Amino acid sequence: MYESIEVKEAENIVNGCQWILKKDVELKNDDGEGEFIEAFYSGAQHFGATDYNDHRKDSVEKLKKIMKKNIIDGHYQRLQFYKNMNEKTPFTKILCYGYCGGYTAYFID
Repeated sequence: MYESIEVKEAENIVNGCQWILKKDVELKNDDGEGEFIEAFYSGAQHFGATDYNDHRKDSVEKLKKIMKKNIIDGHYQRLQFYKNMNEKTPFTKILCYGYCGGYTAYFID
């Protein structure tokens, strides 16, 4: 449970996830911060980087391509990829967005 996730296992989960661009979904009236806080405190993995580039107009495919390698590097704990470790139920969606200076994403659902 607390061991690092195997690269192949992480790859299978990430490849099976639906990637959603934040601006393409109707968010709760808290502008999505509730989902971020939930992901932060649930142990769900969130990831991103500051690269000093403007990613505000990036497509979901471009963000996915940029982030995918870092997500599947095998340095994360296994439990951060599962919404229910007891039942071995992985997350199925990744919410991502770019901003001026970087990009971020996190598991939801």
